[in-house]
Amino acid sequence: MTNIIRDVGKDLQDGRIYLPQEDLARFSYSEAELRDRQYNERFLRLIGFEAARARQFSPAPRLALPPEDRRAMAPAEIMASIYRGLLRQMELDKFRVFEKEYQLSKLEKAGRIAKQLLKSF
Repeated sequence: MTNIIRDVGKDLQDGRIYLPQEDLARFSYSEAELRDRQYNERFLRLIGFEAARARQFSPAPRLALPPEDRRAMAPAEIMASIYRGLLRQMELDKFRVFEKEYQLSKLEKAGRIAKQLLKSF
């Protein structure tokens, strides 16, 4: 979901929409508005909903594993940490995905990788 949110503007350039149709309808935000890149309150509510969904997905795999198998999840945990950072960055910036491309700095990525490796071992 974080990738979908981050790439909304880029995907539109390629003629693609990956936001769920039912969610567009739920927030009364049309595909036409999305193609026109209308940044309004309905868009922010829609993207906020998708961000909340992305956060819900994050802990599920880790919690489902027995403790002895969690070490094998280190690569997935690293990616999850990076995506949580991206999501937080977009949230703080009010999801300006039509005009910006979001990414973490190399230093922030390295810090997240190191932290997750330490947690895993």
